[in-house]
Amino acid sequence: EFPALGRLDFFESALAFMAGYRLKSFLIAQSLNQIEKAYGPNNSMLDNCHVRVSFASNDERTAKRVSDALGTATEMRAMKNYAGHRLSPWLGHLMVSRQETARQLLTPGEVMQLPP
Repeated sequence: EFPALGRLDFFESALAFMAGYRLKSFLIAQSLNQIEKAYGPNNSMLDNCHVRVSFASNDERTAKRVSDALGTATEMRAMKNYAGHRLSPWLGHLMVSRQETARQLLTPGEVMQLPP
């Protein structure tokens, strides 16, 4: 695991230049908190990682950060309103409306329920 190595000051700055030399690194951590503990809350480690893979997290803070990083998606919601007597075979009016709403791509709860 990458955080087990402790803080490597040169690596944080070198990570930004590695792509230019066609070097790749795979940083594996069980939680984003481990990276934050070693490099502090305002580090550039994740900024220089262009591909991120996440599995189910037991930590709510990590799940929220993953959810926030994924962003939102727009979905269409349809609503039906009936006017008139519901038991009547012929309803007086049927109104259908559609509305675009923003939804988190994955909520923190859904991130925590990802397959292991």
